[in-house]
Amino acid sequence: MPGTQQNDLTAAATSQVIEHEAAPGVTADGSAPLPGGRLPLTIAIIAHNEEDRLPATLAAAADLASEIVVINSVSTDRTIDVARAFGARVYTEEFKGYVEQKNSLIPKCTQDWILFLDADEVLNDDLRNDIIRVIEANELAGFEMNRKTHYLGKLLDHAWQPNYRLRLVRRDSNPRWEGEIVHEALVSDVPVKRLNGFIIHYSYRDIDDHFRRTIRYARMSAQSYMVKGKKASLMKIIFSPVFSFIKLYFIKLGFLDGRAGYLAAQSAFMYTLLKYYFLWEAGLRLKDNPMEVHINRSNAPQSAVDACKDKGSD
Repeated sequence: MPGTQQNDLTAAATSQVIEHEAAPGVTADGSAPLPGGRLPLTIAIIAHNEEDRLPATLAAAADLASEIVVINSVSTDRTIDVARAFGARVYTEEFKGYVEQKNSLIPKCTQDWILFLDADEVLNDDLRNDIIRVIEANELAGFEMNRKTHYLGKLLDHAWQPNYRLRLVRRDSNPRWEGEIVHEALVSDVPVKRLNGFIIHYSYRDIDDHFRRTIRYARMSAQSYMVKGKKASLMKIIFSPVFSFIKLYFIKLGFLDGRAGYLAAQSAFMYTLLKYYFLWEAGLRLKDNPMEVHINRSNAPQSAVDACKDKGSD
């Protein structure tokens, strides 16, 4: 039921929360109206160690909104200071997973409209203008917008395209995030329309960051598959990565994005391959520590033998 769901979100938002004061000169609700006023809009962001990317995100959107709410997942850099400099209300909460963390934003928002952004996303001018248009018209709808990835110095027009995501919703439309360990999605109870323009997604700082995250997301996807009871067949391991590469590089015309498009296709191959390898590895479910046989054949102390057996049974 929507009412019960909202109560659950409120309860989640109040657990182990540290609220940080807004910067001096900003009103209690996080707003600092510019001449002409701002939209009845809350910008809602979760962030962890984003001091280098959050400034561009907020600089492109902060002047639109009457309120900015940021949930800081215990950052160790200056993320809190950056957010407060733009007048944001900042809450520090332990990371609970993407769905739970983003749902924790909702009860903290007080404006009629909520724009969910990641800390590495920047609105382009056409999208800004369309956001202003639909909020001023107060349409009874939610709005999805395309994301284009900026990677290795260029904006990709083909790789990972199109990538529409529902991000702008009315607060009275029962917005909520749903999903699994990865691939969370925003939903609401009203029709969805599309906006002009796009989000510039500065997803990866460099190649090292890209492939480290590819490995992490592949492991998370495998965990999600395990929950669903899926298994990794040899056919999946062999052919799915190849199809992922072909789809992004040829079918989606990623080759037109040059070297960056080729790397994107390679990462799709690696992500899919590792996802199924991690799933296969998890499915082994070894009950015994394979090193135990060596200890049993030695003159190891009994305490060492017991420790090895205990470890194998974890």
